[in-house]
Amino acid sequence: ECNDTMVIEHCPPVGTQNLNNEITTIIDDVHYTTLFSDKTLKKVFDYLINRGCLHHETLLSDFIYFFTGRGAKNNDCLKWTSKKGGKVKLAYFINTIIKGGRDQDKSYWKKAEIIFGVKGLANSYSMSYSNNDNTSNEQFVEDIEKLLK
Repeated sequence: ECNDTMVIEHCPPVGTQNLNNEITTIIDDVHYTTLFSDKTLKKVFDYLINRGCLHHETLLSDFIYFFTGRGAKNNDCLKWTSKKGGKVKLAYFINTIIKGGRDQDKSYWKKAEIIFGVKGLANSYSMSYSNNDNTSNEQFVEDIEKLLK
C-alpha cells in the first residue's frame, strides 16, 4: 500500500510546475485500458506477488484499476519491489502486459513511470533488450505471456 512516505518516495505527484516549483496540475487518473479479465489479471498479480516483484501489501483492486481503469483505486501507485534487475524486469513486464493487452496508447512508458514512480523505463528496456544474456527476462516474459492467455 502506498502510505504517505511511499507516495512521496515512490509515487511523486505528476503535473506541471509553475515558477515557484509548485505542482499546478495533478494527474490522478492514470491507468491503462487493457482488455484482460479480472480473473486473468489476478493470475498475473498472484505471480508477481509470489515472486516478490510487487509489494506484498499491494491490493488486487489497485492492480486491476491501473491496468484496466475498472473499479476504484485505494492507493496512488503500485510499488515494484523486485530486487534483482528490478527496473529492467519492470520494463519487461510493462512491455509484455501492454503488448498482450493491445493498449494502443503510445504513452505507455510514461504511464508506467507515473504508476510505479520509476523513471527511464523505456531506456532500461531498450538497453537491456540488446544484452547478450537476457535469459531470466525472457523466461519472465514467457511466464507472463502464458498467464495472459
